[in-house]
Amino acid sequence: MMNWTKLYRIERRIIKKNPAIIKSIIIMFFLLLLSYSVLQIFIFISTPNDFKPEPWEIMQISDPKISFKYSSSPSYIKKVELNGKDVTKNILFTNKEVYFTPGNLSEGNHEVNIFYHHFLSIWPIKKSWQFSIDTALPYIYINSPSKKDFYTDNKSLTMTGKTEIGAILKIIRNNKLLETKVDSKGEFVLNYILNEGQNNFKLISTDKAGNEAEYNLTVFLDLIPPKLSSPFPPPDNIVKEVDPLISATVIENGEISRFSMKINGKPVPAELKSTIITCKPERLAEGTHNILVEVEDKVGFKHSLKWSFTIDSTEDFGRRIQIFGAIGEDVKDLQKRLTYHGYLEDKNITGIFDQKTLDSVMKFQKDKGFASDGIVGPATVEALSYSIVIDLAEFSLSLIYDGNVIKHYWIACGSPEYPTPTGEFIITNKIKDPTWIPPDSPWAKEAELTEPGPDNPLGTRWLELNSSQVGIHGTNYPDTIGLNVSHGCIRMTIPSVEELYEYVNIGTRVTIKNPILPPPTPVPTPVPQTPTPTIKIQETTKPVIYIEN
Repeated sequence: MMNWTKLYRIERRIIKKNPAIIKSIIIMFFLLLLSYSVLQIFIFISTPNDFKPEPWEIMQISDPKISFKYSSSPSYIKKVELNGKDVTKNILFTNKEVYFTPGNLSEGNHEVNIFYHHFLSIWPIKKSWQFSIDTALPYIYINSPSKKDFYTDNKSLTMTGKTEIGAILKIIRNNKLLETKVDSKGEFVLNYILNEGQNNFKLISTDKAGNEAEYNLTVFLDLIPPKLSSPFPPPDNIVKEVDPLISATVIENGEISRFSMKINGKPVPAELKSTIITCKPERLAEGTHNILVEVEDKVGFKHSLKWSFTIDSTEDFGRRIQIFGAIGEDVKDLQKRLTYHGYLEDKNITGIFDQKTLDSVMKFQKDKGFASDGIVGPATVEALSYSIVIDLAEFSLSLIYDGNVIKHYWIACGSPEYPTPTGEFIITNKIKDPTWIPPDSPWAKEAELTEPGPDNPLGTRWLELNSSQVGIHGTNYPDTIGLNVSHGCIRMTIPSVEELYEYVNIGTRVTIKNPILPPPTPVPTPVPQTPTPTIKIQETTKPVIYIEN
């Protein structure tokens, strides 16, 4: 074993005998150390630097330009690798910058290795750095609420979800930044108090690469139910039109999801234009109509509005369908007919289609085998109506009711040139004090339009049939009654047609029969050969014919 004490004594002895040699050795050592340090500094200065992408940088593009600065000769760079693959052939040099473009890189980490050999270094030196490619947008999953656009009446909103780990989440509501908290797993549970009306939330998740993803959420807080108002036609109003516009105004904070309209319990097509629900029905019956409008908003709040109005568009029985609530002379006519058949009493003739009238109509319909619905439609009108039978050969018009002749009138009818058509017809229109418009016919070529008055060839009443330009009317030539001298129409005296006018209605059946036939053409018969007689005529007050053989 070495004796360290003895060795120390020997060294001390050598140093005392050769102090100059020891100093030289020490100086040489320090010179060598200084030279090595200067060399390392020089090599370091000429080492590749300023790497792009920067070490551990996360890139948002998949084809970055990879570069570094190198101040020494490019010939010192022996090799460049990307992910272990030699890319030296692809590198370019410009102004002490070395670069290459690798094309599209995959998502994830990438490593660049540079091998260079400086003339002052003994062996090659390797420089390495890493960067990442991340072009994918961060995800945002929202578990609650499940819808991106919805209405609610709950003031509190709980938002739960998850975003990419490490991403920064921002939530903006109506341009105002809200407080957010995301845990280490990227999960979040957030609670907010909603403002009344529309709340627009924008969630922005930003990952480490700077990629941003957005999620938009719209929540409408609606605390006020919808309200219907301004019914039209106004409640209990009497309307003269058969197809009035029916409407109601809806007041709603948010949005209406459903609306409907019913007339007398039956759904009808309706439209919502802005804040008005409208319906244009087709030809409503005479009487009271019950309207029901219902709305529901997107929260589920509902409101309904009921009202009624009465249609009274005509005084002519049979011109329009009648239902409960109808009023006017046409209703009186209905009640008179029901009274005649024994379904009402005289005291019930009020001109109002009331419950008593409804019950009578339904009983009449049941007895006749009709649908007992209380609606006075075409079948019921016909069963309650008079009928007319016109016998052209007898120049007569008979008013029939329940199989019995009620009235009998004399008439004039069409001439041989313009015969009155025969067959089954109905009355399609009734006009008091009509205006005569000359027809497009040769016989009326010189005629002019005639206003109501004593010179009107139609008299004071016109009953139109469903036959072209043919009807029953009065005449200003009463002496023609009993003759076939008209242009196809049935003429009556003014008092007769005015009386008939009150009995009949739109839809009354008219039967025209027994046309007047022209006399047969005489067939010549052989005349026996006898002497021609001599005829002498004596002039007197009356012609007298004497025949002499």
